[in-house]
Amino acid sequence: MNSIDMEFENVSHLQKECLLRSTTFWDRTCKTIKTIENWCRTKELSISALKTQIVMFTWNSKWTLRPITVGNNIIDLSKSAKFLGVTLDSKLNFNEHIINTTKKATASLMQCRRAVGPTWGMSPKTCKWMYTAVIRPILSYCCSIWIRATQTDYNAKKLKRVQALALRMMSGAMPSTPFIALNHLTDTSDIILFLQGEAAKGAARLQAYGSLTLETIAFRKGTIKNHTTINKQFMADLIIPPRATRDLTTPTMMLGRHFTVTTPGADTTEYRNSLQNTIDNITSETITCYTDGSLTDSGCGAGYIITTDNNNTTLEERSFKLPDYCTVYQTELTAIIEACKYLSTYTNTHIIIWSDSLSSIQAISALSTRSRTTRDCQSILD
Repeated sequence: MNSIDMEFENVSHLQKECLLRSTTFWDRTCKTIKTIENWCRTKELSISALKTQIVMFTWNSKWTLRPITVGNNIIDLSKSAKFLGVTLDSKLNFNEHIINTTKKATASLMQCRRAVGPTWGMSPKTCKWMYTAVIRPILSYCCSIWIRATQTDYNAKKLKRVQALALRMMSGAMPSTPFIALNHLTDTSDIILFLQGEAAKGAARLQAYGSLTLETIAFRKGTIKNHTTINKQFMADLIIPPRATRDLTTPTMMLGRHFTVTTPGADTTEYRNSLQNTIDNITSETITCYTDGSLTDSGCGAGYIITTDNNNTTLEERSFKLPDYCTVYQTELTAIIEACKYLSTYTNTHIIIWSDSLSSIQAISALSTRSRTTRDCQSILD
């Protein structure tokens, strides 16, 4: 009889299955750690046992795992581990993360109060800036991952208490003032709704990058919804545009440029003379393009006019409407893109594009971008 058979003796069928799985996990984990240690030796590296933790993510409270040796140090099973600032507990309910985060936010709020109070004074404006710029980002860090935890009253109250403390400092209200009344008095969004919005925006960014992996298993009664499913519902509630129309992409390097960009300098006599000299030296064969974009209460749009022979001959003139969620920055770049589509039929021709949008000119001159519109604009200019 081997050691595993001796362990399985006089135990139930369910316990035998748990022990068998535990032994299998233990064997595979030890083998993986040895492989990593062997690779580290070839690179003159070593694994830090102090920073190594082992957590079994399961709802089974009877799960056990034998200690694992890492670098001649025995690592016991932990109930939680901190990874990139997020505390991952064994049940993945994130209760411990919210406890740690609210404690950190409360301590930071008191430190800000001691630092700002004696110098600037705790005016309502200063208090609101202190909360929205310093404390609330601490509470919302990585909320796309643990947003499911806010669905329980226990965790929601902990987060609301931190905001209520900051709002009482801001308004001077009594400690018994309800949370909702404090939010209305100070014109501050409810912290749970704010976190849901931040989670939706984070998920939308990941979706635009193509890095959001959604659940493939259908939700059934009695199972826990994945955070990706919850975030997808938030995005649907906020009517966030689909990925195809979102102006966001992974950071892209834009190194080689086959066009020259001239941006205005200080409004000096030298600059004005240089600009006037450029205008005076435009030949009759040069194609000149003027682009513009705008955003008004009735919507947004863009347009361009392309001329030659010193603006005496019009080659093309066009204006078009864009979706209402576009920004002025996007309309200016879109005007340049559409003008370049028409100009792409011309070869061996000197072309000048005039734009009054400094942000657009600086964007296409940058070495990297996260904007899909900027990337498309530079590509078509090339």
